[in-house]
Amino acid sequence: MATIASSSTSTLGSGVLSNTLDANHPYYLHPSDNLGMLVTTVVLNEGNYNQWRRSMEIALSSKLKSGFIDGSYLKPAIDSPLMIHWMRCNNMITSWILNSVSTEIRNSIVYIQSAREIWLDLEVRYAQSNVPKLFHLKKELAHLTEGSLSILSYFTKFRTINDELDCLSTKPRCTCGLCSCTVNLKLDTVDQNVQLIQFLMGLSDSFTAIRGQILMMKPLPSLSQSYAMLLQEESQRTSNCSLMNTENVAMAVKSSFQGNKNQIKNNYGRRSSDIAAVVCDYCHMTGHLKDKCYCIHGYPSWHKLFGKPKPKPKLLQSKSAVVANVQQVSSTSDVLDGGTVSVGLHSSVTEGMSLSDTQCQQLIHFLQKSMTVKPTNHSLDTDST
Repeated sequence: MATIASSSTSTLGSGVLSNTLDANHPYYLHPSDNLGMLVTTVVLNEGNYNQWRRSMEIALSSKLKSGFIDGSYLKPAIDSPLMIHWMRCNNMITSWILNSVSTEIRNSIVYIQSAREIWLDLEVRYAQSNVPKLFHLKKELAHLTEGSLSILSYFTKFRTINDELDCLSTKPRCTCGLCSCTVNLKLDTVDQNVQLIQFLMGLSDSFTAIRGQILMMKPLPSLSQSYAMLLQEESQRTSNCSLMNTENVAMAVKSSFQGNKNQIKNNYGRRSSDIAAVVCDYCHMTGHLKDKCYCIHGYPSWHKLFGKPKPKPKLLQSKSAVVANVQQVSSTSDVLDGGTVSVGLHSSVTEGMSLSDTQCQQLIHFLQKSMTVKPTNHSLDTDST
């Protein structure tokens, strides 16, 4: 307190205290400081007191205001020129604390006069004993594994627990400053190695190879360096998986296209012998049905004649000609013998409709020959009588 008073009296002009404080003075407030400002993004609740306390200590220390919560900056006398500056800073810090706690907690501390009293009240209510908290954190750390988490999420959880353990646990340190054994550095190295081993133990079996490489390194890398190596390995695997998935999709599309193409060819009778007996109702050709007939729908895209005009049903034309000839023959034959033979032939032809061109020509020739024979025999019989 004497130090603060001496620094303030150094601003005296002619025996009068100046109202202007230096920027390095603990009671100085920057023009950007205001009552509604949030000095930390952590909001105090019933389960995060240690994290909130650490965040507030960092924020107030950066503004040279830690003495208002730890008791270093005592309240000056009522008639002191510094009283107005102390009250101003105390109210500002009180407002910052109220802004960083939940609504329920804020209602219970809003009427406390000083920031120091608020700080002590919250500590009594929410600061747990170190032993139960250490037990809980140690147990949580022992059961922490990567599982289905990413390397980033797993490392964040592991690092958070270890940082909280470091804040709660009291480790032996050499403070004499006279020894040359570097015991503090050795203790820090041991703690880092233990944390690294615990971190590697929680990794999944997919990182067995990279974990073995890290453990074989001498000296062992730090936790952050190991995390960077694992993150690079995970990123490389993700890239390889993406490439493999792209190739698999391309192969699947290609196989599907080939399968559809073969299926189309099979439907048209080009690759399968099982459907060779199928007969089209339109052109009467075997190997396909009417809904796949080239004469109706044209050539498919895989056909070498794709884009050409539709073919004409040759077999259909031939059989139409056969039917016409048979009808002509039958009309003549009916006059000669009452249509006994030729009518039967006409019905068989028109009902069958499955004769080849050669058979049709032979049938026409046979009928014409029958027509020439019957009149001759009839004339001979007449002469003989």
